[in-house]
Amino acid sequence: MYPIRRNRRLRTNEVIRSLVRETIISPNDFLVPLFIVEGKGIKDEIASMPNYYRFSLDLLEAEIKALSESGFKIGIAFCKSTR
Repeated sequence: MYPIRRNRRLRTNEVIRSLVRETIISPNDFLVPLFIVEGKGIKDEIASMPNYYRFSLDLLEAEIKALSESGFKIGIAFCKSTR
């Protein structure tokens, strides 16, 4: 029932091994959206995205520091203009 010879062509080099490897997700794989508004002392929750907020620039630094301590390395910022 079992093959006499086991082909290992999917393990020949690192590139092919990385294609067939199990998927491992870590904090390095995530993008964290950061929403920025003009003003000071603003932390406004986004109604359509629970637990996500729009931050003013003075509060943004603390949020980035907390994310970096959690292991997240990449953030993407979206600015909302009042004009």
